[in-house]
Amino acid sequence: MDRTTYMKETEAATYLNCAPITLAKDRCDQKLGIPFYKLGRCVRYKKDDLDAWMSSRRVNPMEAKELASGRKGRAL
Repeated sequence: MDRTTYMKETEAATYLNCAPITLAKDRCDQKLGIPFYKLGRCVRYKKDDLDAWMSSRRVNPMEAKELASGRKGRAL
């Protein structure tokens, strides 16, 4: 049987290298969309979910440069 380990807010914040308040705010406004589990009053995060979320936030440096310069989608 595969037992999934869930992290507390402070553990997840350490894993993501952010402040616990960032996770707390995101649970309210969902601007970042960080996945979490609510078990009664307890909040937990699953490492696999956090890894998937981080992967979805990946930015290609060339695309970021194009977006910043406003040239996205224009012919050279």
